[in-house]
Amino acid sequence: MPQIATYVFFDLETTGLPHQERNRTKVIELSFVATSTRDIQKTSFGDIPPVSKLTFVFNPQRSIHPKVSELTGLSNDLLRHAPTFQQKINSLVTFLEEQQKPVCLVAHNGNIFDYKLLLAEFEDAGMSLPYDLLCVDSLIGFRNILKGTSIDYNTLKTSTVQSINDIMTDDEDEWSDLNVSLEEWQEIDEICLSLSDISCEDLSDTSVSSDKKKPKSKPSNDNLRKKKTEAIKRVMDKKPTVAKECYKLSVLYKRLLNREETNAHRAEADCFMLLYCVVALKNDFLPWAENSCKTLTEIKPLQRY
Repeated sequence: MPQIATYVFFDLETTGLPHQERNRTKVIELSFVATSTRDIQKTSFGDIPPVSKLTFVFNPQRSIHPKVSELTGLSNDLLRHAPTFQQKINSLVTFLEEQQKPVCLVAHNGNIFDYKLLLAEFEDAGMSLPYDLLCVDSLIGFRNILKGTSIDYNTLKTSTVQSINDIMTDDEDEWSDLNVSLEEWQEIDEICLSLSDISCEDLSDTSVSSDKKKPKSKPSNDNLRKKKTEAIKRVMDKKPTVAKECYKLSVLYKRLLNREETNAHRAEADCFMLLYCVVALKNDFLPWAENSCKTLTEIKPLQRY
């Protein structure tokens, strides 16, 4: 598997959902945000690397669903003088070909939606994307990395602050509390050893003498089973209900960056939200992408009918 040199974060907005438009859905906005793997690796949590970007709006030459216009602010009236997708297709290809190879597209839910629509638009225009273009679906990646974990902004921020470079120093005065002599360590060890000899019985209530303690009758098996069942029930009743994990981009952005989405449902804004999330989990996401990427040609275009 080739070492990915460039990641192109990709998002698009459309006239509607394919199942509502007999798969005749058209792209009304597209954004590419490109950056190198090297720059992602060097970027700190909460920041973004240097990028090259390309964003277009298009005249879809068909009606835009009212709900889409409400969410994106893009309407047929606003886009009536915009170029068609076909008129800008060469610019899209040129942008991708100018990036250092291998190039990998990153789209959230891309396998199901974005990549299929992109390929359909190219098929409509009788054009092809670069044959060696790779792709990954970040929705799958984040699910694999985060499922069943408690990773969030707090844990990521803490791990960043407490990096090894932050806690190493040659100045003893900076860490006076840790300057313990050999004699002091030996005294601490002796105290710990003496405490380890104390049994749980030694810590019981000493106010009652041993001769006053009454022997306890051995509980029956039925009583033991009953108490065990009741204890299990109490534990299960207290156990919190686990909420279904959500991997929607805006939810991930809040979880990992502790930030609210801005300019939502616009292609470029979504690309940058996705880039922030990838930087936050770069140590896990980049190896996953290397192992999971495939050529874009392996995905079937949306079939018009």
